[in-house]
Amino acid sequence: MPTLDAEGGLIVDVGTAVPPIAGEQLGQLQTKTYETLSSSDVDSLTIGTGSSPSFIIQRVVGGSTVGSWEWTMDSSNNLLLNRVTGTGIYVWNDVGASVDFRMESNTDAELFFLDGSTDRIGISTTSPATTLDVQGALTVNGILSQDDTTNSTSGTTGSIHTDGGLGVLLDIAAGNDLLLVSSGAVINFALGM
Repeated sequence: MPTLDAEGGLIVDVGTAVPPIAGEQLGQLQTKTYETLSSSDVDSLTIGTGSSPSFIIQRVVGGSTVGSWEWTMDSSNNLLLNRVTGTGIYVWNDVGASVDFRMESNTDAELFFLDGSTDRIGISTTSPATTLDVQGALTVNGILSQDDTTNSTSGTTGSIHTDGGLGVLLDIAAGNDLLLVSSGAVINFALGM
């Protein structure tokens, strides 16, 4: 199998290699068509070495760089993706395919799950039942607003419903009726509760 080594810049143009170009960074590789960078003899491919390894993707239009992103690793071994130039945003699955995305933590293999086939996000679940499904405690610091205006006629209808009890530490202000829908429902007024 042919090999190609370079200690300077290297431009690949549809299979044609040229000598290193003076003034370019050591190890730079440019391609003029889509290329696959891989290694067939080992199980890994190293891109970037030293104290600040990085891998940069640039978009060039008319000879000028209009945007670039850099994958790098910091001194704490954190993998970072940074926008170096341009105004683009991170986009996952731009083609709209049915592709899932999962993030794990130290103890939760389902910490964050984006279900591409159902357009749902799960926290600590890989089968979210609603647009956002949180399996665990949820803390909101600030106002929690609900824009749905569905009236409540039972314990399982309305804009907000719970399968368990509801504890409220401060006042409840009802803009309309307060209904007890169970025939055995009782309101207890007790001081000190």
